Amino acid sequence: MLDNNPLQTALKSSRTKLDESCADRITTAPAEGDIDTYGAPFKSRVIKRSIVIGGHRTSVSLEDAFWLGLKEIAQSQTVHLSDIVRNIDSERQHCNLSSAIRLYVFDHFRK
Repeated sequence: MLDNNPLQTALKSSRTKLDESCADRITTAPAEGDIDTYGAPFKSRVIKRSIVIGGHRTSVSLEDAFWLGLKEIAQSQTVHLSDIVRNIDSERQHCNLSSAIRLYVFDHFRK
């Protein structure tokens, strides 16, 4: 009997449309030049980069914005990028290196 209820039918239809709409957003990666839901352009993607810390190779996954920010910090302090990463690595607590770098860059530019 509930199937004949107009309210139930409308709710079911709305849920189906919402599910289809969300599925498009989840499965479709933004193309270069696309804009997000707030009107900002998608500028960077997470890229795995190889670095050397204390003579050992490792990799970090960072968005271009954070990588460029890290390079800018290194240039402004006239130090090697690897020196900054080594310091971040030695001081980090309870998070992976990529996250620690993001937090470092964010904190630097927030001040």
